[in-house]
Formats: sequence, C-alpha cells, structure tokens
Amino acid sequence: MRQYFEDRFVPAKSTISVAIAMAFLSSGAQAMSIDVGNPDVELRWDNSIRYNVGVRTGGVNDAFYKSAGNDETEGRFKRGDVVTNRVDLVSELDMIYKGKYGFRVSGAAWYDDAYNGSSVRNPALTNSGNYAGDKYNGYADRYIHGPSGEILDAFVFGAFELGGTTLNLKAGQHTVYWGESLYSAGNSIAYSMSAIDTIKSATSPGAEAKELFLPRKQVSGQWQLTNELSVGAQYAFAWKPFRLVPGGTYFASGDSSRSDYAAAGVPNGPDIEPDQRGDFGVNLRWSPSFIPGTAGFYYRRFGEKLPWGITQLAPTPSIRLVYARDTELYGLSFTTNVATVSVGAELSYRKNTALNASSYTVRPANGVSATYDEAEGPRGNTMHALVNGVYLLPRTALWEGGTLQAELNYSRLLSVTSHADRFNGEGYACPAGRDRSDGCSTKDAIGINVGFTPSWPQALPGWDISMPTSLAYQIKGNGPALGGGNEGALSWSAGITGTLYSKYEFSLKYADTQASYKVNPATGVVTTTNGTAVQNDHGWVFFTFKTTF
Repeated sequence: MRQYFEDRFVPAKSTISVAIAMAFLSSGAQAMSIDVGNPDVELRWDNSIRYNVGVRTGGVNDAFYKSAGNDETEGRFKRGDVVTNRVDLVSELDMIYKGKYGFRVSGAAWYDDAYNGSSVRNPALTNSGNYAGDKYNGYADRYIHGPSGEILDAFVFGAFELGGTTLNLKAGQHTVYWGESLYSAGNSIAYSMSAIDTIKSATSPGAEAKELFLPRKQVSGQWQLTNELSVGAQYAFAWKPFRLVPGGTYFASGDSSRSDYAAAGVPNGPDIEPDQRGDFGVNLRWSPSFIPGTAGFYYRRFGEKLPWGITQLAPTPSIRLVYARDTELYGLSFTTNVATVSVGAELSYRKNTALNASSYTVRPANGVSATYDEAEGPRGNTMHALVNGVYLLPRTALWEGGTLQAELNYSRLLSVTSHADRFNGEGYACPAGRDRSDGCSTKDAIGINVGFTPSWPQALPGWDISMPTSLAYQIKGNGPALGGGNEGALSWSAGITGTLYSKYEFSLKYADTQASYKVNPATGVVTTTNGTAVQNDHGWVFFTFKTTF
C-alpha cells in the first residue's frame, strides 16, 4: 500500500477518468461510521473529494518572460488559460478503542489535467531550459501533474492513567504543532517542526500554518501532571525538507526550484542534508489559578527545512541545496481571553539559526563533493515574536456571524555567529550598490496577516453562505532568517463560499500577489527581486467544489 502511494503513477488520460476512479474508491463509505459489533470500538472512514479549476487573469510580464531564470514560470500559461484543473482525494481511517487507544491512517491522491508533462519556455532564448528535454522531472510530474499520492498520517495513540495523571502518546507519522501562531510559521515556536507544503500554500490562499505542515515519523506525548500543569516532548526519526513548488510551473518562485538545471547547462546536484533523525523538543504548559490564561515554555533542537543554495565548482559546476544543522530554539507563549477576543502571543530565541545567504561558491578540498563544513551558509542568533487575536463576529445588519483573525509578527537579528561573509544582509555581504529593495536582509522585520470571514447561516433554504477574505503583508524589512518575509510583499484573496446541506461546498475566489523588482533599462530583463515578484501578474480566479463521504 505504501509503495502504491509513494511511487508516481502512470499519467491518466483525463481529469474525468481520475474523478471516476476516486468516486469509486470512496463509494460505500456513506456517513463513514462503521459498526463492527463491539460497543468499545469506534471505526470511522471518511473520504473528501475536491475539484479545483483556476484561470489566469493577468497578462505575461515581458521582463520575466525575457529572463532565462523565469521564462518557464512566467510563460507557462497566458491570460485566460486554465492554470489548474485538479482533482484531490483525501481518505482517512480512524479506530478508537474505549475512547483511549487507537490508530489513524490517511492518504491523499491527486491529478492536474492543466499540465501535460512538458515545460514551456521562451523560444527566443537559447539554452534557457531548466528541464532535460523540456520534460518535467519526476518531482514536478508527481507533485504538480500526477496522478500521484502519498500516505499522510500513519500512527497509533493511547491515553494512559498513571497515578492520578494522564499521559497521551502518539507514535508513527503525524504532525506536532506547538505554540499559538495562526499564520507566521517562519517566526513561530513551531518553525521547522515539520516541513511545509508550499504547493498547498500557493494554491490555498489564507490557509492557516498548521494546515500546511507535512506529517513526519516521530513519537510525541503530553503528560497532564495536574489540572494546571502538563509537560510534553517530541522526538523525530526522519527528516524531510519543505516541499517547494517546482520551477517552471505557475506558482513557482522561478525556474530553477527542484528542476534539472539551476541555470543554462548547470545541473542541480544532490542536497547536503542534516541528520535524518534527532530533532527533539520539550515543553511545559502552565495554567495557574491566579493567571487568567495558559503559559508555555519550550526548548527545541532541529535540522532546518529550508535550504541555502551554493555553486559547487568541482569536479564540474553544479548547484546544490544545503540545510543547516542543530539549530536551537527557546520559546515562551501565552494565551488568554481579552473581553470577547481570544489572544495568543509568542516570543522565541533561535540560536545559530540559518540566515539568508548571498550567492557563494565552494570548491571541494577533495575535488569531488563539498562537505557540510565547506558548504555551510551564514548562521546567527535571532529573536522572533508574534501576537494574534480571534474575534467571533456578532450578529449585525451586515452579517449573521463569522470570524475575524489577525496576527502581527516581528523578527530581529541579534548577531551573526559564523560565515558573515556569506550573509546577504545590509552591512554584510549584500552586494555593493544593493539594499533591501534588491532582497538584502535587514536587522528588523514586521509583517501582518488578516483573515475576515463574515457568514450567513441558512441564507437560502439549505444553504450556508460565507465570504472568506485573507491578506498577508510585510510592513517593514526583510527577515534575516530563512522564510522571514520581504518588505512590501503582499498576497490576498477574496471570494464567496456556499455550503449546501452542510455537505456540498462550492466556492468562487480571486487571489493575487505583489512584490517589488528591478529591470535593466537597456535590455528590459529583470535584474533583482525582493520576494517572489515573478508572481506579480499571476492573479487567478478559481472555482472549488468539495464534499465528504
């Protein structure tokens, strides 16, 4: 079963054929509660099918289309083209025995008919292809085109009574998410607890951070010692990096990501990864009667999931991704209610974390393959903070209810501990003549996320209506650490969702992004960017249908 999901399938002929197959897989699972003849056993099988179709609304930006590093991403689709025509299936099986013990297994499958397996590049550019023979590699074909799939959760769990205390344990592939953050995974206590699916992030605007984490093989637990005090721990047995959007596809940050070539004729080489096991953390959650809320204390040690990119010069030039090892995090959190607002806050200190790197080269001493010590990028100590609030909208003349969520995040560089000559920061290795507008990191950075969803239950017979909107904006500065955001970068979405009989969901939305870039006036080609500016004209309108059986 695992190999079936993990290997790339043979491409199907159409979305319709895959949809029929998925519907067949989920048939017979009505309502999903399965009676096994034992009142102590609760068995449930749920299947969710989602169909998503989206159309590009912006025109091709010539400045990026003329760039050999962006032409495949910018020119893959034109205005009015279907940029995604995708079917997804998520299947979940849960068994609980006596309300205390059990297991969970879930898997996902997908297929996107908007892609045919071939990359599309600017024919006016020679030697600009980032894929061998202009054919998507296995990574892009699997995660974008499909059909393909994967196992998500696969774990056992139990609740054990120990001398008046309760110990909850999980073992297997699952997600652990500590702290109080809603959106800002890059500045949170949960930073790098698991890899993030950036493909899902790009195609699901406004998704909360915890929805984007990919399950990993680990053991975790929370021990409730008293009504006021609990301790928790996590230890991982496997490591995996962020699932980056493959280059040359509509939502990519450029052509080179996970492609065969990072530049014309320069291949992407093997990654330099941290230890596969050993990430761990401990926490303490305290809710004393004299404090109207819950305080959290955290320590974590981990390998990072976002990379530096290096150019290895020997034996032949290649581009390699390198991941920082043994970052430490110390964190505090607090959650409480202020009037009718649920408030969460975090403060964390990261020791020896990965900082943004300038372009640098490495010549291996052995002439064959760079070691981690040779390839390591800039490291430093940083501080991160965030505060958020969730407000339930009261009934007014404009809406019946809904939610308003907002989160403000902040990061600060405290010191550079190693490889300052590789740190792409103002006053460090930021190239001469460039500054934050060209992507160089700053000492401080501030960003905000807002989610506003007014709702109208039973607005029409059988229909619940809502209008989800989201906005993310980097107010000031470029974060010094990986994934810290870029000044002026904006992403937003707005739409309408209708749910029929609490089972069939239909939504129509528009999403867009904006980031700054500079152009060579003589050639009209992009020279520098501050954020994923190649996405500036990639606004899209999309329709989604989802139901669960």
